[in-house]
Amino acid sequence: MDENIDRQATLGPLVAALEHIAVKGNLLLFAPDRTHRMQIMKAMTDLELVVWNAAIKKYEMTWRGRQCLAQYRQR
Repeated sequence: MDENIDRQATLGPLVAALEHIAVKGNLLLFAPDRTHRMQIMKAMTDLELVVWNAAIKKYEMTWRGRQCLAQYRQR
């Protein structure tokens, strides 16, 4: 049970970032500075939640990212 609470606390900020990416395709207005944005994007790319689409110059959610967001919204 504690593990689920810890996981939810960790995923909360990432899910908020995923929602922002779904709408904007970036985190420019989400995080206060470039360093913070880069840390968030690194965490999300490491977890395979987002990928960079060079053709449209935006981050996009992966299947895993969409699934994570959908599961989080169901709670």
